[in-house]
Amino acid sequence: MRLASEAPRRDPPRVDLPLLDVLRVLASVAVVRHHMRQDCLFGVGFGLPLFLVILFALATSSRRSEPLVDFTRRKARFLLVPWVRWSLFYVALVVVADAFRGRPPLARLDPALLWTGGHRSLWFLPFAAIALVPAKVLVRAARPRRASAVILLAAAAGLCANTAAVSALESTRLPVVPAKLWVRFTPALAWGLALGQSTRVRDDGERRRLLFVVAALAVLSFFASPLRDHPE
Repeated sequence: MRLASEAPRRDPPRVDLPLLDVLRVLASVAVVRHHMRQDCLFGVGFGLPLFLVILFALATSSRRSEPLVDFTRRKARFLLVPWVRWSLFYVALVVVADAFRGRPPLARLDPALLWTGGHRSLWFLPFAAIALVPAKVLVRAARPRRASAVILLAAAAGLCANTAAVSALESTRLPVVPAKLWVRFTPALAWGLALGQSTRVRDDGERRRLLFVVAALAVLSFFASPLRDHPE
């Protein structure tokens, strides 16, 4: 019989992020439209970036206490196992299809698949799995700091990364996969941190004001971004 002192520790309840379900639906519609019609909802390619912001926001709002190694292992299993499974499926499909058409079965395989997976649209899964590690480190560093300061600093970092940093990278000769592609979406980490840390603000009015500033900076970031018309 388990003693009361030996009862399992429970993680603190998560504070719900505002409009999370609405953002998920909006991102889903945008991604599906892009894949079906090869264009963007409202003329803006925000579906995948919004999914990544949601992913990072959930990770950085969690109050779960666990070692970094355990966190990394758990997120890798959550993100990379499906990535490997679907990558193998797509690679096998391409190999079989080319063989039936009389083409060299391995002709379409190249080193970029190590980063994107068996299909180009799967590239964000390894990116997210790796980016979640510094996200967790940033959350731990932010805990002693005032939440409002962390939120505004993260939003400002997202603005700078989406303008100056991305613009500077685009002028280099680095390969698109994975270097340029990953850096293009790195600002989602900052926006996710800003959204996730908003759960630390107890006053509803202050939280709304901070989220309004974050949203305004995100819109400004889009209009100032050198990749605002990029199809990804």
